[in-house]
Amino acid sequence: MKGLWIWAFEEAVNGRYGERVWDSMLETAGMDGVYTPMGNYPPEDLLRLGEAGAEVVGRPAAELLDWQGTEAVGLIAERYPYFVESHHSPQSLIRAIDSFIDPGFWRHHNPYVPVFDFEQAAPDRLSVLYRPRPSAILCATIGGAIKGMVLVFGEEPDVRQSSCMWDGAGHCVFEVGLGRR
Repeated sequence: MKGLWIWAFEEAVNGRYGERVWDSMLETAGMDGVYTPMGNYPPEDLLRLGEAGAEVVGRPAAELLDWQGTEAVGLIAERYPYFVESHHSPQSLIRAIDSFIDPGFWRHHNPYVPVFDFEQAAPDRLSVLYRPRPSAILCATIGGAIKGMVLVFGEEPDVRQSSCMWDGAGHCVFEVGLGRR
């Protein structure tokens, strides 16, 4: 996972809760907080920060990571608009989620990049299948990121998770409604 996602988490937390809360999350997670946007980091780092954040701000970790995913996409799109500029719709951006999570050449050499598959259920429905590697299941962040990708295009997100690895499924599945303004 690119440090860009951890940077965006820090930005979102600092904007909503303040820098002291971010520092407390790092301390609670036992992490030093030195992340660069283009560095490669184990996805477990984001999971640990989510769990620490849950303790520090008093929100469930899954809820906080979902919020982080949504906020991250908006922050990344604002700071690095080229991630979004070549896409004409939420569906186009969602189908490129792997490059959004780990942009560029490094994703081919990064053992942490998850695998995504897509099924077009109907013109206005897309199923996103998520298979993390190796073991960090960040489905809450992925669900939030999908919501953020819809919001970037000014549409109302309609995202629900129909299958989850935390519940013993072989992969996570998100059902995405498209074209809602």
